[in-house]
Amino acid sequence: MAETSKERFVKSWKDKVMGFPFRLMERCSRSYWVVCQIPKTSTVMGFTTIDGLSSIGEYTFINRFCEITRTSIGNYCSIGSGVRVGSGEHDLELLSTSSFVTGHVAADLTTQPCKIGHDVWIGTQAFVKRGVVIGNGVVIGAHAVVTKDVPDFAIVVGNPARVVKYRFPLAIKEKVSDSQWWSLSLTEAKEVLKEMNENNDA
Repeated sequence: MAETSKERFVKSWKDKVMGFPFRLMERCSRSYWVVCQIPKTSTVMGFTTIDGLSSIGEYTFINRFCEITRTSIGNYCSIGSGVRVGSGEHDLELLSTSSFVTGHVAADLTTQPCKIGHDVWIGTQAFVKRGVVIGNGVVIGAHAVVTKDVPDFAIVVGNPARVVKYRFPLAIKEKVSDSQWWSLSLTEAKEVLKEMNENNDA
């Protein structure tokens, strides 16, 4: 039986763009295109696209309509709807930026990976440029455009995103970092955080 146009498109997309087998993951609320492994403790909502060169940590939530490319995402992260991370960029030094002319596919346009640390909250429709490293405990405001690395526990907003404050004083930042609570199971993490809160209140 001859291939349909849809089947030819999917095969071409798998072979030329992704370069590895395509899988429609089962654990979703609605259809989406995800080829990376989703931990059982994490949730990816519908209409989100994540490529096979990305990875998702434990206890991480990714909302609807996100596009994530060549990005490692840590544990206990919360990503709002419509977030874009690691989108491809065209070479501005070429005479044309058209992929029809240059022959570039997605893999060529996303050579620099992104890294998102642990316990990161990214607000609705934020954009993180490819190659950017987001530290642990960072908060990125809605609609922010992040073009540079963000240090641990910073809160960034705006276009381009800038640090407006840090979540904690230096002593607490060090205590949280040293605890590495994000490497623990949910039950253990809650106990560690509860103990740190009680010590801070004492």
